[in-house]
Amino acid sequence: MYSMGTRLDILLPGVDDELADSLFLNIRNELERLESILSIYKDDSIFSSLNKKAASMPYNVDQEVFSLMSRMLKYNTLTLGYFDITLGTGLEQDASFPGHPAANRGILLDHETMSVSFSSSDVRIDSGAFGKGLALNSIKKILLQSKVSNAFISFGESSVLALGHHPYGDCWKVGIKDVFRPDTNVFVFDVNDGSVSTSGNSPNNELRYSDGHIVNPRGGETVKGYQLMSVAGPDPLDAEVLSTALILAEKSEQTTILGNFSGYRAVKISYPRKYAEAALEEL
Repeated sequence: MYSMGTRLDILLPGVDDELADSLFLNIRNELERLESILSIYKDDSIFSSLNKKAASMPYNVDQEVFSLMSRMLKYNTLTLGYFDITLGTGLEQDASFPGHPAANRGILLDHETMSVSFSSSDVRIDSGAFGKGLALNSIKKILLQSKVSNAFISFGESSVLALGHHPYGDCWKVGIKDVFRPDTNVFVFDVNDGSVSTSGNSPNNELRYSDGHIVNPRGGETVKGYQLMSVAGPDPLDAEVLSTALILAEKSEQTTILGNFSGYRAVKISYPRKYAEAALEEL
């Protein structure tokens, strides 16, 4: 299946065909629903409407979207500003709405009216840094409601949900591939009921984004060089946020950011030059 512009692979060991077909349909429907909220490439999505209208007037949203926006802004604080859904517009945090301490990155949430406002038309939001993590949480809920205890879900190999364990083991082995030798894992996480998210630059990314695709909201620079940040932990959305934030953060800040999240491990994989051996650093 393809969703959110990415291949989605689903492995359900021990699940009969009838239940698997039903789960597949439910998952597909849920992902389509999420895209109708999050995709900035769909003109009628909620995020597209916010980008077009929230700078000129408060835009009313439902409880799900309001809670999601609140969570995204909280992540901005927990990651010292490195996780940012405003496309790196460079706005000073809390400065765009004078007198409103709830304002964050040019976004103001009004709890009384359930509305979202942007400080200017320069503010735009994008789900690219968290959409797959949110989708994996929704898939996890669908599987658990159907009492599926063992499953492996991969969004383009960069975002993984691993429920229970492999049929022939006591965990799921989630390998992080060498960007130059894709048949080799440079690190392997043992995962039970958890997730792994990887952000970074690889030769494939370089073909699509010659100037880099991970933008530092503090100055607008992109991550350079071949490097990956892989994060394993209980929640797919947290892991997605952390993998993005940690690859951007200064070394002295990474420990602080990880300390704001309980139960997560992170590994940085870097290459000093093209085709070099990978260097590993556990944070």
